[in-house]
Amino acid sequence: MTAALVIKRSELLEEAERCCQELANHALVEKNDCSNWTTFLEWLGQLQPEVLLIDVEHFQNIVEERVRQIRVASPETMIIALHDKADSQLIIAGMRAGIAEYFYPPLQKNLRDVLERKVDQHVKNQFLTNSDRKTIAFLSAKGGCGGTTVACHVSAELGKRMHQTGTYHVLLADTDLTGGNIRFLMRSKAPYSILDAMRNGQSLDVATWNDMVSSGYPGLEVISAPASFSLDRMPEQREIERVLNFARSRYQWTVLDLGCSLTPYTMGMLESVNELYLVASPDVLSLYQVKQILAQLKQNDYTMDRVRLILNRSAEY
Repeated sequence: MTAALVIKRSELLEEAERCCQELANHALVEKNDCSNWTTFLEWLGQLQPEVLLIDVEHFQNIVEERVRQIRVASPETMIIALHDKADSQLIIAGMRAGIAEYFYPPLQKNLRDVLERKVDQHVKNQFLTNSDRKTIAFLSAKGGCGGTTVACHVSAELGKRMHQTGTYHVLLADTDLTGGNIRFLMRSKAPYSILDAMRNGQSLDVATWNDMVSSGYPGLEVISAPASFSLDRMPEQREIERVLNFARSRYQWTVLDLGCSLTPYTMGMLESVNELYLVASPDVLSLYQVKQILAQLKQNDYTMDRVRLILNRSAEY
């Protein structure tokens, strides 16, 4: 992610630079003194940064006009205005003009939170448009449809194929935090779970990750749901995205088992998924649940071209 710093006052610049340095592994910082507004706009148009941190002094009391010019030069850039104090009139004018955020000292926590969210979103978008890395998810219409079993078989087969080509591995992740069965089905021995990974997202590295996953199948690694129910709170969207972004950086295929219910938590997962496989059995209740889930997805503006339906038929005993 590219962040452009156009900050006139040294105290604001120092604080902003400190925030960016903490994200040095994910953010490229470019600076401009904006001594000439026309030259600055040309520079901005060439750079097309994801984020622009700009000192409000550069607006020179013509906020709406200057913000409009910035948006013309770089339409997709998130504009963050910095000032040394809270100015209600300037905040209102800036927000009307299209400024996303307005911060004044101390900048550290609020500015860093916004930059971290932008980095997470940028990384996710990169992977979603990368044809070499895919994330697929399996959601059961109701309990007993076999979604978890299908996810396990698909992951094992993908792992075999990746192992034969000698390329990337496959990850099977059990994201059903309250009722996941992948630990049992795949005989996972790792003591940690995907919930631990989510809670340690900021400090997640290769060594920590390797302690959390288990192997034993060719080309496949597994990260399980918690072994026991001890969930004090559901993970935040940012925690989910960090783990999925980390997984996509290591595996060509990431397979998620979402369990059998559509919740705000699972909807957060679906934002990072290339394809959703809805698994149902051929009974009336299961097909009714399929209809309900599809309706909920549409209500949340989830595109239907990313959804596939699997009708899982099993022999009667």
